Amino acid sequence: MGQYYYMYLKDPEMRGNTGVTVYNRDLDGEYTAAKLTEFSWIGNHWADSVVSRLYKKPMIVATVGDYADDWAESNERPDVAKIHKRCWSNRAITVGVKYSGPFDYVGKYFCNHSKKEYLSYDEYREKSKTIWDGDGAEWLFHPIPLLTAIGNGLGGGDYSGPCEAYVGYWALDTISIEDEIPKGYNKISVIFKERNF
Repeated sequence: MGQYYYMYLKDPEMRGNTGVTVYNRDLDGEYTAAKLTEFSWIGNHWADSVVSRLYKKPMIVATVGDYADDWAESNERPDVAKIHKRCWSNRAITVGVKYSGPFDYVGKYFCNHSKKEYLSYDEYREKSKTIWDGDGAEWLFHPIPLLTAIGNGLGGGDYSGPCEAYVGYWALDTISIEDEIPKGYNKISVIFKERNF
């Protein structure tokens, strides 16, 4: 069966459950595709609207799968199980998102302030883009939902392809989108794309 995902954002300066927002799969009041590889695309209105909230605003981020409960409980980080429960329990409070319009990632950097790492959007795009036959449309996996995914590989629609080991590598780290590389940060290079391309 397919695994569905919500996105968890928390202001790192707030304590406890304050400053937490869990985004469900509603966009402008309409339900949208919920599997990881269905929405994790640059240009997807839901993904762009949530991730654009990270522009110059560092947040703790996780893209949490509903099947990840057993994995979360056995994980050596106790916060993972708490985050899963915060997103998927019967009493979980989740919100939809309003489409904020297209976000221009060109020249920007995805920055991980916990690991002191960054990913250049322009370099990532060049290595990871897929050109579909016919109309020449360009498709590009969105790296933030993949880098922050908890539970990948437990259900249908999860990511399987190049750099699969990096899926979840930034989960629950403090992340932002910046115009410049923070001083002292190290570059990571990942490629997320369909296996057939």
